Amino acid sequence: MLNIRFKRTLVHWRKVGRQLNTSTRAKLALCLAVVVLLSLLFPRGESFEFSKLQVGMVSDKGIIAPFTFSVLKNDAELEKQRAVARQSIPPILDYDASVAPKQKAKLDSLFREVSRLLSSEVPDSLKIITLKRLKLPYIFEETIQLLLGTETQSKRRHLQMLSQLKQICKKLLTDIYALGMLENKQQIADEVTKGVIIICTGEEEKTVALSQIMDISQAETMLPEKIRGLLPNSKDRLLKACYEITMAFLSTNLNFNETKTAQRREQAVASVPLYKRTILASERILASHQVITQENMNVLRSLAKAKAERELQRSLSRRYLLWFGRILVSMFSISVLILYLYFFKKEIYRNNSLLLLLSIMIIIPAAVAAFTINNPGFMGEYRSEFLVPITLSAMLVTVLLGAETGIMLTFVNLLVMGCVLGYHFQSPFVSGLCGVLAVYLVTKVRHRRQFYRPMIYLPLAYAVIITATDLLRFTSFSTITNGILPGVLNGFLSPVLTIGLLPVFESIFGISTNITVLELSDLNHPLLKDLAIKAPGTYNHSIIVGSLSEAAAEAIGANSLLARVGSYYHDIGKMEKPEYFVENQLKGRNPHDKLTPSMSSLILASHIKEGCELADRHKLPKVITDIIHQHHGTAVMSYFYHRAREKGDKGEVKKDRFRYPGPRPQTKEAAIVMLADSVEATTRSLRQKTFSRIKETIKEVIQLNLIESELDESDLTLRDLNRISESFLPILSGIFHVRVEYPKE
Repeated sequence: MLNIRFKRTLVHWRKVGRQLNTSTRAKLALCLAVVVLLSLLFPRGESFEFSKLQVGMVSDKGIIAPFTFSVLKNDAELEKQRAVARQSIPPILDYDASVAPKQKAKLDSLFREVSRLLSSEVPDSLKIITLKRLKLPYIFEETIQLLLGTETQSKRRHLQMLSQLKQICKKLLTDIYALGMLENKQQIADEVTKGVIIICTGEEEKTVALSQIMDISQAETMLPEKIRGLLPNSKDRLLKACYEITMAFLSTNLNFNETKTAQRREQAVASVPLYKRTILASERILASHQVITQENMNVLRSLAKAKAERELQRSLSRRYLLWFGRILVSMFSISVLILYLYFFKKEIYRNNSLLLLLSIMIIIPAAVAAFTINNPGFMGEYRSEFLVPITLSAMLVTVLLGAETGIMLTFVNLLVMGCVLGYHFQSPFVSGLCGVLAVYLVTKVRHRRQFYRPMIYLPLAYAVIITATDLLRFTSFSTITNGILPGVLNGFLSPVLTIGLLPVFESIFGISTNITVLELSDLNHPLLKDLAIKAPGTYNHSIIVGSLSEAAAEAIGANSLLARVGSYYHDIGKMEKPEYFVENQLKGRNPHDKLTPSMSSLILASHIKEGCELADRHKLPKVITDIIHQHHGTAVMSYFYHRAREKGDKGEVKKDRFRYPGPRPQTKEAAIVMLADSVEATTRSLRQKTFSRIKETIKEVIQLNLIESELDESDLTLRDLNRISESFLPILSGIFHVRVEYPKE
């Protein structure tokens, strides 16, 4: 029976899965990933019973230990003791017992070769060449000549000298190898290293002073003095030969074992106890009206952690409930933003890449908050919770997606930050106020220099709000100062990082900010320069449409910059066939007179496709391309439609064949450009351009687009259309006003 029910449930969920489209699945997966990540960032194994208490406050009640527990060392104490434990383990050296016999054997071999050459009858020059072929380091030709006795008169004395030289060199090597020879002592020596551990054959260990061990550089310095002590009253040539021969057979027999040293030091660090003392049950921790010290806070944190561990150890279900609570809190926090986007920002809700951007802007502050609470000592005495980049996220989202979304994201980040920081109030409150201020400061930013204002105001806001909240909590002035510096640093760095990160996010997520759009308003842009040369009539028309669109957008609260710049580029497709558009035609020359109305309509409609291709080729942002694509909507080319009806059978001429391909305007800015384009063209065609006639024409054009449902998808209201009409009138009246005829001289 259970098996049948399970199969039915599985079939049901499979059907539900098929009904969900790819976009919805992506949204669900992204939401799940954010919830899981946030849940992982929540503090673990702690009780927040004493989270409202801080150093310098006066306790309003006494606290007695409910059970016996151990007090954890604070980070500074623990790190100091671990450093001492790490330094207590001296460097470990491996002793190679085979080096000394090998090098002494090579020394014997050298002197045997010298004896053989001395007894041979070959010329001295060949003897010298034979010894040079041995390629012994440090031994030069002068020493070789001494060994071969090229200048000596008595062979017996020379053999005695060789025997003495061999014995002294072997003694020197024996003494040095007995102590140990390193390549370079600086490799292991520092201000605390006094001794070393030498591991001999069979894992036998001995500890010796570092000063007893010699390295190559020390040997080069100390050997001459020892040689003079062993060969008193000897000639410099003999002393030099003894030094060169000894150095030639000197090699390292001690090697630094970095791996074993690191292992032992880590073991020593791990052996440092985490606790420093024990608090017995019923022992007083804090008295009523007592000023809280850092030591009191350490004891209370240890008690909170011990309570959480006892609760988790009592039953396994507590662990699952803890995770369930984290997931629920994360889901509720994220649902606030999701519901807002679903009801008020459909264009963001439908775009999964923008949802990913918002997810990143939530995860980053939460991750920084988790790092600060898990590493409270990484900034020393300064309060690192004020480094959480709430203002950075608020500024980035405001510039990229708008002020309303920026404020809502700030609110969600405060909820998450409060949970991650252990349900504190002060840090989220300070960050929330500064985040709202950051949104206000960058709401209508168009130039990068406008970010200089937040660099001044945000640090001041952090300093003032931190001071105010700390004074309300009777916090000591030293603690207030420790919080102000991180806040000021956060307030200054947030605008700086926003300037640097904006181009990255614009490129990755395909968003165009006002800063990018403003760069396109330069009339020296290659596309606009080509338009002015190839289609001057269209260029002048676009400039006028830009003025109309900007005024209309300002009147209804739309993006006036986007409306103006979109107007500049909305007709760039006419550059391909400029002579087919009336504003570029010379009088008496109209190529449409030789074409059928349907062919003419195809040519007119093609300027939209060609404009989009030009925009893609010149990498114009999507918001500009959308205006090019939508600025005619699905309107009818009425002139050619009526010509077709006049020439042919009215019943056979279909209106849809003379429509622009669309789509209809999807944004207020695209709809404004469409209305401004139609109004300017219609007004220019009037024979009598009086004030009343222009006003009537504006209303007719707007009413026609309203009746034809061209504005249905643009979110424009009737009040917006009335304001747009009023904003068009003064500009068009000023352009097409009647002038007084000047008298001739």
